Amino acid sequence: MSYMCNLNTMTEQNTTYWELFIKQIEGTISGEEKAELDAWKLQNPEAFHDFESIFHGTSSREDISSFDPQDSWKELQTMIKIEENPSNKTIRLFPWIARVAAAIILVIGITYLFYHFPSNNPDSLVLQTMIQTDKSNQKVVELPDGTTVWLNRNSELLYPEVFEGGTRTIYLKGEAFFEVTPDKNKPFIIFSGSTKTTVLGTSFNLRAYSKEDEIRLTVVTGKVAFTLADNNDGVIVTPGNMAVMADKSKLFESGINSDLNFLSWKTNQLTFDENRLGDLIKQLERHFDVAIAIEDDATSQCTFTGNFVGTNLENALKIITKATGTAYRFEGGQYIILGKGCN
Repeated sequence: MSYMCNLNTMTEQNTTYWELFIKQIEGTISGEEKAELDAWKLQNPEAFHDFESIFHGTSSREDISSFDPQDSWKELQTMIKIEENPSNKTIRLFPWIARVAAAIILVIGITYLFYHFPSNNPDSLVLQTMIQTDKSNQKVVELPDGTTVWLNRNSELLYPEVFEGGTRTIYLKGEAFFEVTPDKNKPFIIFSGSTKTTVLGTSFNLRAYSKEDEIRLTVVTGKVAFTLADNNDGVIVTPGNMAVMADKSKLFESGINSDLNFLSWKTNQLTFDENRLGDLIKQLERHFDVAIAIEDDATSQCTFTGNFVGTNLENALKIITKATGTAYRFEGGQYIILGKGCN
């Protein structure tokens, strides 16, 4: 089941009245604002009906006004598809993101959304399956074409029951490793935030968490096109290389992958080769999903070499601090590396 919202009535000029509508729902609207909203409602009954349909069609009655438009926009980009039919332009809102859409779709602007997701895409995809993971679990998913996806923690994957049309299109929020079944006649496409990853058959890791300010692609086998979602600006990435798209600038950087642990979440193995402690800590934070601070800047220059397979954080920290002549403690919700340099 999906909700269809008509673009003809939901224009950017309605943004102010949407905000007033939300205030009225939440009981925070002033008398003057309510009078303004009521007058607009009389003149625009169809648009007001759309407001009500979006709001009451949500699957959650969470505090809608608490959503951050900037963060939610990146999520919405991966979960929405513009379709064109002979009679009108429509936006398909999947039920499980209706609560996000209700809070931001007009604030950001329907016109922006429309022009940044071209409606002439020949692939008329209806998403029917969503796989989610939380902070404590990972999942392995086999897609309809035989492609295998390893989904990291705190991630979401959307895909259809059958890949119809000329592409195999899916949507990812979070991190996943893909082994794509080759099909030279049907490209495999992943939308993540404001990026599009296109392959024919290859293996690669894609990291696109909405709270991070970059989207990172690392290729293991094959050739991958890594571009912006709304045009072909981007890079081609080959085996052993990586590319990063900075979310703010929308610029791509690519080069040799020097991160030995980009797949540590999947392999459960960490490898360090003369890594500075400052860099090593960032990889531990990512792998164990914890916060780690270094007490003294001089300590961040200490180096460590070693391998960990299936270890826990406490054990890793004990070995690393012993090898570098430092210590650690847990305080205020984070681990702190203690010391004044390397001993």
